Amino acid sequence: MADEKKIKENFDVRINFRITASMSAELELQLVAANFKKSEWFREALIKNKTKIVVRHRKSIDAKRILFLVNKASNNVNQIAHNLNIGVKINTVAPRAFEATFFELKVLNDFLSTAAKVAD
Repeated sequence: MADEKKIKENFDVRINFRITASMSAELELQLVAANFKKSEWFREALIKNKTKIVVRHRKSIDAKRILFLVNKASNNVNQIAHNLNIGVKINTVAPRAFEATFFELKVLNDFLSTAAKVAD
């Protein structure tokens, strides 16, 4: 039998990321308990662990555009409602006109809320 030589592979690729101070403290405890160096621990945890990665849902360009437009329209509805309230306080808007307009703004706001939920 011929001797099979193992090819030694260098660790050339570096991976960097940030963690909180409390996460770092927990990691240090695990390293001491396992008698591992940081790099050894991460190799074990990342490569040999059977962690399952779940793909995050990405919003389509259309959904992002809908949310953008809904947010802008909602802002306009809020400005109209604000000015309507000021008009009632200084008696430039009749109470009956206020009630009718306020009802329409509420219907519009409910529609915008529904559109935002559907797009999200």
